[in-house]
Amino acid sequence: RLLAYHPIVVGEQVIVSDEKGVTAYNLNQRPGEGTTASAVIAWKHEHQSAFVSDAMRPPTGLPRYTLTAYGDRIYARMGLPPAPNFAMGMGRFGGGGGNTNSGASSFLVALDRAAEGKMIWKKAAAEITLPKRRPDGGRSAGFEGTPISDGSNVYVALTNRVEMTATYVACLDAAAGA
Repeated sequence: RLLAYHPIVVGEQVIVSDEKGVTAYNLNQRPGEGTTASAVIAWKHEHQSAFVSDAMRPPTGLPRYTLTAYGDRIYARMGLPPAPNFAMGMGRFGGGGGNTNSGASSFLVALDRAAEGKMIWKKAAAEITLPKRRPDGGRSAGFEGTPISDGSNVYVALTNRVEMTATYVACLDAAAGA
């Protein structure tokens, strides 16, 4: 089974994201010897809308919670991946009821590590205009993979699974997410 969580190390912190948010742990602050306490949390940014119940998970695979850093900025991909093609418009197990995983459930967040994880911006996959795609719904776009930043921009793969799967690379302004 593959890991759903992929931590990174930035300075003196290890940072990990999961379905609830992003958490940073101080590497040099350990619980005292002989205690059963867990690692010391440096800061935590919770996203209640990011919670993924077992019933919401796609029928194939697990969502992957990936993040990257550039300086004190942390960029995290949150939410569910796009539904597989065979489930489109047919409910979670192909039994009707529509798509259980719209692109709106996949989003990126930018956090300021120096300000204890304060959110700078949030961008939903559904907010990105895709070329040669219907603007009137019919979309199940979601972010894929790990976002990458060069300091000025953030790049992330975006997959839209409708009648045919199409993959794009979105380029967002690192300061504002636009």
